[in-house]
Amino acid sequence: MNKSRRKRIEQVCVQLEELKERIAELETCKEEIEELQTEEQDAYDNLPEGIQNAERGQAIEEAAQCLGEAVDQIETVISDSETAIDDLLTALRTAAGEE
Repeated sequence: MNKSRRKRIEQVCVQLEELKERIAELETCKEEIEELQTEEQDAYDNLPEGIQNAERGQAIEEAAQCLGEAVDQIETVISDSETAIDDLLTALRTAAGEE
């Protein structure tokens, strides 16, 4: 591979590393969602049993469950994206003769 193409691969690798850093910022979003989920679950848990079984209580419980699912989904996005970028970087660096 010539120097020009290796340089272009290097530029793509830099962009991918920057993207990986931005993906890591999703951790902050995940933490916020986790906090919201905990607060919502606590609100439900602190309701009297009669209200827990009423429409209002069920809505609070459902919101807490949805927030928990969102946490699971964002964890998957973070993990899968980081793995994919690492695989891309390895392939590109191998192609450029760096690994």
